[in-house]
Amino acid sequence: MHDDMECFWVLGQRLDFLATGEATGGRYSLFHVFVPAGPPGPLPHRHRHADEFFFVIEGRVEVLVDDAWRPLGPGQFLHVPRGTLHTFRNVTSDAARMLSGFAPSGFERFFRDFGHPARPEDTEPLPVQEAEIQRLEATASEYDMELVLGHDRQLMGRRRRA
Repeated sequence: MHDDMECFWVLGQRLDFLATGEATGGRYSLFHVFVPAGPPGPLPHRHRHADEFFFVIEGRVEVLVDDAWRPLGPGQFLHVPRGTLHTFRNVTSDAARMLSGFAPSGFERFFRDFGHPARPEDTEPLPVQEAEIQRLEATASEYDMELVLGHDRQLMGRRRRA
């Protein structure tokens, strides 16, 4: 990773931009995601017009797909088709790292708008403020995102021991 790479803390995770729609003609975007232990993952959501994918590099994460958590470890890949309810979370006491992307591109606009500038070496997450969650709830549809609030809170809060 290089010094002029765009990096942002976004709702508890650090995203390092590897490829954006500007570079791929809008076909896809790709991000390195640093997922610290502790902060919850994104609110459960759907993307109406984009597929999302995850490839774990280090650590363990779980990805909620519809109503089932799918465990992923290093070297494992998961494709989430557009319109599918999903989120992710780190399930260990250590940080996880993964690649995540969207096809077509465009979601990088959300990361830029909601993110706080970061550096690739930053590992201490910024606290998520309630105002950020409220803003997300109010503007999600502008980013091709449908939040699914109140989705089985018991399911969301449960953590599997790694």
